[in-house]
Amino acid sequence: MKKVCSVVCAVALALALSVPALANATPGQATPGQPGQSTPGEVIPTPVPTPIPNPGVPTPAPGVPTPAPGGSTATPGQVVDNMANELLKNPANFDLASKIQGQINADKSINVSATVAKAMRAAINYDATYSASKTGTVSMSAAISAKNSDMKVVAESANIMGSRASVTLHFENAAGTEVQPVLGAIVSVVVEGTTMPANDYVLIAEEGRVIDDVQVSNFNGNTVINFWAPHFSTYAIVPASDLNGSGSGNSSNPIAKTGADMSIALAGSVAVAGMAVVGGVTAAKKAKAE
Repeated sequence: MKKVCSVVCAVALALALSVPALANATPGQATPGQPGQSTPGEVIPTPVPTPIPNPGVPTPAPGVPTPAPGGSTATPGQVVDNMANELLKNPANFDLASKIQGQINADKSINVSATVAKAMRAAINYDATYSASKTGTVSMSAAISAKNSDMKVVAESANIMGSRASVTLHFENAAGTEVQPVLGAIVSVVVEGTTMPANDYVLIAEEGRVIDDVQVSNFNGNTVINFWAPHFSTYAIVPASDLNGSGSGNSSNPIAKTGADMSIALAGSVAVAGMAVVGGVTAAKKAKAE
């Protein structure tokens, strides 16, 4: 009987000692040594949850670039147009005007819309300085940013052939070195004793860039040409119809109509219609330099 009592007491004591450990255990947590659980010193890796795909965002295929935020597919010309619209709201924003100027001169494929030209005119006129020059029967005056107050315009030549013309000029600083105005310039050219017919004209740079900002008028038997340009060398003034084969008027001008980039291949038609004038002047300049 004493032996049975001893066994029962031992079992009861063992159960009593195990109860605190079980009571302190967190629900779902096993005590050390329990099958399938960690033992002291063992680290169990944290499971990584499987990402749930966003049903509204497709996964791009391998090799396909991810669209920019907002899915923008704007061309360089449209980007510059958007910047110009912002500049028109605040023409005093010189940094933005400089950025527009820089992008235009860095990318020769960008044709300048009327919006861009209007914005750059506003930025120059906000704080402008002026200079004038004359050679023979050609007079030129220019407005540039006051930040270039040491620069002056130098008239080289202007030639008119019916409804097409060429203008060559440059700018010099106080030391006589040829330089480029930081925001381009608004230029007025007067060619004495000649006139051009009324038309919808565009400006063509030597590199083939189209600038939809030129006004041609006749005053007292003289031709007056006014335009904004991003840099200076030789420009051709030709009817807009030379570019697209249609009649005059802003509605026929692809630059004014779309405000977007046109193919640089247009320079081919310009070469036939107007750049021959520029080529002749450029060749004369080179011959003179030699």
